[in-house]
Amino acid sequence: MLSVEIRFVVQGKEVSLYSFVEAIVREVRASVREEIGRTLPKQEQQGSDSPRKVDSEPPAKSRFR
Repeated sequence: MLSVEIRFVVQGKEVSLYSFVEAIVREVRASVREEIGRTLPKQEQQGSDSPRKVDSEPPAKSRFR
């Protein structure tokens, strides 16, 4: 018989699956915030030089439903 055991470890401590997923989500959110913080000021500086184009036409309606 084959037996498989999976243990979730965060900072050297064994944790539940739920706690493990929460830790991953926290890390991903922090990385995304950091990346946005690095790229957003650059985009705002570039965007302030050129006027924004606003599309006043509504999107085309699909004839298939």
